[in-house]
Amino acid sequence: MTTDNTDCPDCDSSDLDWLIDPDGPCDPSDLVTLPGVVTSRDGVMAEHDWTDEHFPGFSWKRQRTRQNKHGQQVDEVTLSGPDGSEVKVYFDITDWFGKPETLSSRIKAVHKQLEKDVKAGDPKAKAFKKLRNAFRPRD
Repeated sequence: MTTDNTDCPDCDSSDLDWLIDPDGPCDPSDLVTLPGVVTSRDGVMAEHDWTDEHFPGFSWKRQRTRQNKHGQQVDEVTLSGPDGSEVKVYFDITDWFGKPETLSSRIKAVHKQLEKDVKAGDPKAKAFKKLRNAFRPRD
């Protein structure tokens, strides 16, 4: 199988063997980045949030992690649409791949989820936020 990838002059078809889809992105600027993610757990949640936002109604069918020629760790996510169509999304996971969760990163993730639930109108989340704010230290 040969691939003509004129967008990335440093790559030829043999450089793209790490991709299931030979037409996938070779150029690092074609990868989806998730700013602010620092741990693997947060990254997986952020990938799901991103795909839910950009492809509503689609579900994850397959996920593969590879390293490209540029040294980036890349998650290839195949999404399945309600009509059976498939879409592939490529995430640059280099900055957070394999990074363990710390207590502070978990606390940040819980607060982020709480804010999301409050925005969605979850009454339990609103009550918890009010209680949390009552015990927050004041300057």
